[in-house]
Amino acid sequence: LIDHFGRVKSEKEGTAYLSEPQVLWLRITKVMSRTRLYRVPVVEYTNPVLDKISILARHKYFDHVVLVLIVINITFMCTAHEGQSQRFTNMLWIVNQVFNALFVLEAVIKIIGLGPSVYFGDNWCRFDFLLVVSSYLGAEAARVLRIGRIFRLLKRAKSLEKLFVTLMYALPSLGNITIFLIVVFFMFGVVGMMAFKHTSRKA
Repeated sequence: LIDHFGRVKSEKEGTAYLSEPQVLWLRITKVMSRTRLYRVPVVEYTNPVLDKISILARHKYFDHVVLVLIVINITFMCTAHEGQSQRFTNMLWIVNQVFNALFVLEAVIKIIGLGPSVYFGDNWCRFDFLLVVSSYLGAEAARVLRIGRIFRLLKRAKSLEKLFVTLMYALPSLGNITIFLIVVFFMFGVVGMMAFKHTSRKA
């Protein structure tokens, strides 16, 4: 059934009579057509302190340090449990405030080092900024947003980011397959109800 679906899909997309290298080239062309390249301007400061901050924001190890901080922060967030002592709760609150301050420092360094236009022009940076702002809000919904720091790993870890992008490109096909599976399960459900509708529960 899946092989037949694949053949039908290939015929409709016009790839049924293409060789494997040609199909691969066609897919790469589609991905490249959806990709937009941007020229990132380099911010240059005459002030030596601001220039050092700009260099720090673009350093490759800066993102590695932030990645370690995110992992440690998530680990502490996972230690919260029901029935924990007040002392442990106070300790988690202090640790959370420390990490909040560190992430605010990261945002400030990125805004100064990359420039506001570059920082707020990037979707991941805007997401980071939203998490930083929400960490200082008192609403319960804002506290839930702190869990979103897990998604920052997608940006820091290139392999996870590639998997995430691949999943985004595969969503349209996954939607069609999901609808097809729902129809199949519904058909089996109807057949099962018709076949066993007179069966007693005590049997």
